[in-house]
Amino acid sequence: MVDKIHPDQLQIKTLVYDTCDFEFKNFVVDAESTEYHACSFQLNSFQIIH
Repeated sequence: MVDKIHPDQLQIKTLVYDTCDFEFKNFVVDAESTEYHACSFQLNSFQIIH
């Protein structure tokens, strides 16, 4: 999973989500929107679409 994450997103995951002990899972890259690194993932019980 980590190899798919854009470096900016990985930095946010490391500095914020991991530090706050958030559960980060089900990361999916939106293949049609790679220009702006669109993705979705689950953060604890919330579904995030970015």
